[in-house]
Amino acid sequence: MAAETAASVAGALLTITAETMSEMRHGALLALKYLLASRADALDRLLPAPVAQLVGALTDDDVHAAAAAALIGVAGHLREGMPAPLPRLFGALWAALRRLDDLTASTATMMMCARLCDELPCAQLAAAAPPPDDAAAL
Repeated sequence: MAAETAASVAGALLTITAETMSEMRHGALLALKYLLASRADALDRLLPAPVAQLVGALTDDDVHAAAAAALIGVAGHLREGMPAPLPRLFGALWAALRRLDDLTASTATMMMCARLCDELPCAQLAAAAPPPDDAAAL
């Protein structure tokens, strides 16, 4: 698939992620996961638009695991090529993990995605961490 076609497909999938039916959002996120994984050579062109959508989907209890799975596939590129969204990503993951019931089916996916942040400088991680008064809620 040509890079232009892949970009068009990614745009269509991003449109579907805004639908109200969780099944449609989930399917679009899974398709986006495989599109990004199959076109690693074009991530510089494909990735900037979906990152915000994927991070935003981490707050959606219906599809957060699919969003985390899509982010796992591009973790290296995010760390190396576009580290700016990582503090926001870590903050969204932290918030999502706090909402999960103990060990739900999506916990492992969310934890694997959280490993993205293991190489961030401590100052960036601290900026994304919840306020101290929220620590008691854990």
